[in-house]
Amino acid sequence: MTGFLPSLDPSDWQDTLALFSMEAGPTGPTVTIDALKIGRLLWRGEELGDLSLNANLEGETLYAGFELPWLRGQLQQFTSAPVSDSAAALQASLERELRIEYLDLQGLPQVSGQWAERAAPPDPQGALGAWMRQLHVSVEGIHRADTKLGDLDLTIDYVGGEGWQFREVTGNFLGINWLPKTRMIWQSSEEGESTTLSLAAELQDVATSLTLVGVAPLVETERGRLDAEWQWPGSPADFELTAMSGDMELEMETGSFVTANAEATGALRLLSLLNLSGLFRRANMNQLFDPGVTFDSAGRSFKLSQGDLRIPEFSIEGSGGYFTFSSDIDLVAETLDGELVVTLPLVENIPWVAALAGGLPVAAGTYLISKVFEDQVNQLSSGVYAVSGDLDNPEVAFERVFDATSRLPEVGDQRAED
Repeated sequence: MTGFLPSLDPSDWQDTLALFSMEAGPTGPTVTIDALKIGRLLWRGEELGDLSLNANLEGETLYAGFELPWLRGQLQQFTSAPVSDSAAALQASLERELRIEYLDLQGLPQVSGQWAERAAPPDPQGALGAWMRQLHVSVEGIHRADTKLGDLDLTIDYVGGEGWQFREVTGNFLGINWLPKTRMIWQSSEEGESTTLSLAAELQDVATSLTLVGVAPLVETERGRLDAEWQWPGSPADFELTAMSGDMELEMETGSFVTANAEATGALRLLSLLNLSGLFRRANMNQLFDPGVTFDSAGRSFKLSQGDLRIPEFSIEGSGGYFTFSSDIDLVAETLDGELVVTLPLVENIPWVAALAGGLPVAAGTYLISKVFEDQVNQLSSGVYAVSGDLDNPEVAFERVFDATSRLPEVGDQRAED
C-alpha cells in the first residue's frame, strides 16, 4: 500500500480495525505500507498534522515508522526468543516497544475540552487495549521548540482490579532525575474514574527546572528530593490542585530563594509563597538579610485534602538563621492563615532584637548570655509573624517575640479534632 490521502480520522474506523486485529495472528496476511502520505491526520475531529507512514506486518511481527510535524518514532512488535534450549518448547511471548525519537511539546496539538471529556480508559480486552498492554515506551528527545527538556522511559500495562498503569518511569526530564517508583494508575469502576500519581525524584538545580517550564526561577539548589502520593477523581487530564488529596515531601539542599515570582501558578504558586525573601519584604526585615535567603537545607511535608493544603512546618536552616513557616491554606478561596517564625543568632542581630524589645539597654551583654544559655537565647532571639489574607498578596505582621511556639495545632491534634 502506498499513495496519498487528503485526510483520515482513524477514530471513524475503530470497529473495522478491531475486526482486522481479531483476524490477525501468526498466519494472518502480510501487509506492507510504503511511504503513505496523509495530508491531514485527525483523531475525533482534532487536527494532528500531516503524516508520513511506513509499516510492515507479517504474522505477529510488526514494524511501523511514523512522522508528524511534532512527533517522530517507531512501533515494533516481535516474538521474544527463548532464553535457553530448555525454554524453547514453551510458548513465546510477544513484546512491544514504542520508541519516540522526537517530541515537540510546543507543537503538540491543543486538545479540546470536549475531546478530553470523551476520553476513557481503553478497554483492556479491546484492540487498542491489547496493543497497549506491557508496552515499553522510550521517549529519547522531548523538546519545547529548540529547547531540549530531557528523556523518559516507562511501561504501560493493565492490572486487573487496579486499572491502567504507567509505571517504572525513569529518565532525566526538566532537569529532574525520575526514579522507578514514579507511576500513575488510571482506574475506572462503577463509582467513576480515579487517578493516583506517585512521584519519586532526585532534584538538581530547581532554578534550571523552572526555567525549562518557562517560569522565572525563584529558588536555586544544588540537590534535593521529592516524594509524593496524590489522588484525584477523573482521568489524568482532570488534574486540578483543588481536587487532589495526598501528601508530598520536599527537601532542598544548599541554595537560596532569589526573588518573588508573579508568574507562578498552581503548585509553583505555592512554592513561590515559601520564598521567604518576599515575606521578609512584607515584614520590613530586608535590612537584616542580603538579597535573597540562602539556606543549607529547606523542606518538609505538604498535606492536600480536596481544596485544603496544610503545611505543618516548612523549615529553612542556614548560617544566617533558622526559619519555619506553618500554614493552613484554602485553595478554593485562595486564602491562608499561618505563621513565620524567625530565629536569628542573637549576637549577630542585636539591632533587630533591640528594636523588637524597645531598645534593650543590655545588648552588650548578649554575647556572654548566648554562650552560656544557647537554647534559651535561641528562643529569646525568635520573632513570630502572622501571615494571613489573600494568597497573592498575603499580609505579614509582627505578632510576638521571645516565644517561638507556633499557635497552629499539631497535625495529630488537628486529626483528633476532625
